[in-house]
Amino acid sequence: LPQSNHIVEGLEYAVHYKANVGGGGDYYDIMDLRDARKRGGELDPPISWGIGLVDVSGHGPGAAVEVAMIDAILRTYQGNIESGPAHVVSYINQHFFTRQLRGGFVTGVLCSYNSASKTFYYASAGHLPIIIKRKNGAVEVLENNDGIPIGVEREFDWKEQEVTLDSGDLIIL
Repeated sequence: LPQSNHIVEGLEYAVHYKANVGGGGDYYDIMDLRDARKRGGELDPPISWGIGLVDVSGHGPGAAVEVAMIDAILRTYQGNIESGPAHVVSYINQHFFTRQLRGGFVTGVLCSYNSASKTFYYASAGHLPIIIKRKNGAVEVLENNDGIPIGVEREFDWKEQEVTLDSGDLIIL
């Protein structure tokens, strides 16, 4: 879990996390993507954030080790300007498979938000659907792209979706 709450320009957010018993296979992170976009050649990138939420099947030390591996894999990801959440999920899956055969799997949802276009991009790896409560009270359940969990199939093409957000909309992951 992140060591502290990030200040996310243009967004307000809250996190509620409660572990079932001790350590386990839960993971979330919020990442400022501007530096990565600059490394990719963008001179003045918009405020851009990445959000990762992952749940390893099982509990205890084994699941905690696997989620630490997911974190390490994410930290090696370089990507480029065109790379979105679906590409990141594929990258995790490829490197997660190289370690060893597993009896479990990993669900997750990776997202990014571009403040200039107010666009929220996401790719689901078998995770619960994302819910948006619009400022007018309407509730939307976003498609989960029929994405399978990470670690199930070595070659799988996750799909990326996008939705435009307005001021006052609430996203629930």
